[in-house]
Amino acid sequence: MERVVDFTRSGFDHDPYSLGLMQGRYFRRQILELHKVFRDFAKKQAKAKLGFFGGLLLDLPLTYFLSRGEKFEPFIDQCFRLEMRGMALGAGVDYNFIRIINVLDDVVNLSLCSAVGVRDLATSSYVYAANLDYPIFLETMRNNVFVMKKGNFISVGFPGYVGVLRGVNRHGLFLASLTSKTKKASNRFGVPNGLLYREIIDGAHSLEEALELIRGAYLGASNNVLLGTKDEALLVEFNRDHVCEIGRKCNMVAVTNHFRSPALTPYQEMVKPNFEIEVRPEHTGKDFSERRLRCLGSLDVSNLKEAFTNQEPLLNDGTVFTTLVDFSKNELIVVIPHRKEELIVPLTW
Repeated sequence: MERVVDFTRSGFDHDPYSLGLMQGRYFRRQILELHKVFRDFAKKQAKAKLGFFGGLLLDLPLTYFLSRGEKFEPFIDQCFRLEMRGMALGAGVDYNFIRIINVLDDVVNLSLCSAVGVRDLATSSYVYAANLDYPIFLETMRNNVFVMKKGNFISVGFPGYVGVLRGVNRHGLFLASLTSKTKKASNRFGVPNGLLYREIIDGAHSLEEALELIRGAYLGASNNVLLGTKDEALLVEFNRDHVCEIGRKCNMVAVTNHFRSPALTPYQEMVKPNFEIEVRPEHTGKDFSERRLRCLGSLDVSNLKEAFTNQEPLLNDGTVFTTLVDFSKNELIVVIPHRKEELIVPLTW
């Protein structure tokens, strides 16, 4: 199956339900595969906690896991609900499953990513690189990386995911989501970050418009996101109480999954999953984050790709895919390092 899919040709990109239905049908096999992975994962966790009896609970662990998405429902825009319902029908799965895919990072704060925006002094244009790192479902995720064109934007993500983790829009705005977790449990239920980023990448014409959307949202889980254009890069860190900007007018903006702003670093909480992970535990800690940050600070446009796709610590156990965007070349490159696969996608609309 081709990893680049253009949904704009369908004519359904302005009809959320039909767009979701088409995606569900197209990605039916991949979504069903992911459903099985989730079900097996939920059973494994139940057995680990409850022993023999946990193994007898059939699909009850999955049902409970899926129910954790219910509290996000009031904060999901109607257009996204329609797209998810259409996708669920097209793929033959429950709506609750599609919803938990789209709020998973808000529930458990799993991603362990790195990203950077660097100005190319020769062209004065910024070049961006970002690795999406994850501690679970790695085999399935690496098998199911897709570049999807929808209306105003191109995103890199997974079947079933309506939100945006990595994206570029027709107005020249780049976005890379990371995850930083705060200790304030009250900052948990609000607009799912991936759907907020979908709204940004679908409609924002500039960094200022992207910031307006973040500041105007009822924010839930804390997060940090790298935003950028050809002329400027900006790191935004936020929870419900703070929205902080870092990097304006800098030639480099680097970020991992730990806060850098003085307002948010006191609230930083280490990511300690209460389940078995598929990466070395030391790759989830602050020391590893600081090591990645030092590495990012030593890069320039000549060695971005090599560092992100072929060298530790940026390339690590949990790396799923790398995204590189060069606006001067009007080009998006997606690399799946552990598969030795590379896609070059022209930024044409």
